Amino acid sequence: MKNRCILKTLSLFSLFVLVSIPANAEVSILIPSVFADRFPGNSQHLGFDKGNLLAVFALITSDDPLIEVTARNRRSGLVLYPTALEIGGIFSGLYQVFPLPPFNPDKHLGEWEIAVFDGDGNELATAVTHNLDKEAIMPYVKEIIAYGDPFAPTVTWREPKEKFIPEWCVLQHRLRLLTSSDDQFYRSSIINDPLSHTIPEGLITEENFYDTWVRIEFSCLDENDLPVSEPVSTELKSETFRPLSDLLSEGATQ
Repeated sequence: MKNRCILKTLSLFSLFVLVSIPANAEVSILIPSVFADRFPGNSQHLGFDKGNLLAVFALITSDDPLIEVTARNRRSGLVLYPTALEIGGIFSGLYQVFPLPPFNPDKHLGEWEIAVFDGDGNELATAVTHNLDKEAIMPYVKEIIAYGDPFAPTVTWREPKEKFIPEWCVLQHRLRLLTSSDDQFYRSSIINDPLSHTIPEGLITEENFYDTWVRIEFSCLDENDLPVSEPVSTELKSETFRPLSDLLSEGATQ
């Protein structure tokens, strides 16, 4: 199956860009990223917007708590302002444009320069994303079910038919657990074939069981940008959301 392999060696958190840093500053910009991210309607009550949206973000560490961050599209000149987000315990130093704006190819395609400034407006560091140069819609995964121990279940799913996936995609999957957009308390590593993941014990409890949703990230990396070094070359992504309790009920009938 052409271009459907999963990258086994890529770890997003091992990639970083660190440039334009004055000697007295300690700032790093990790995994500067931009892609089109698709969200379904059933994610809205969790705090997400519906549609094909623009994701622009980086992980930033700084010894200056008063930093400001900008993201500028080098092609269109559009400037957006990533802000610090606290998302459970799965990210540290996340700066993202939020809420995610609707994806507009005329303004959003191209490279994005992420810059960090101190309180006096001095530039401390910059990093550049990969070139976002594809227009497509990423389909959602299918047939998600869960089975086994309800507090440490195994979740399985399948990819959509190949004809719905752009032929230049190299595919990746991840699983998250969440109760809302700002309480995402688990994120798996990249999941290879088979598309199955067992939730570690201790994450799901009687208190959060009925509020817990499963989120499957289905990512498309541009094969023309590989092999990956830095920055990350994700072009498209879709997010599928289902209540864990529903998945377990459906899994019990399989």
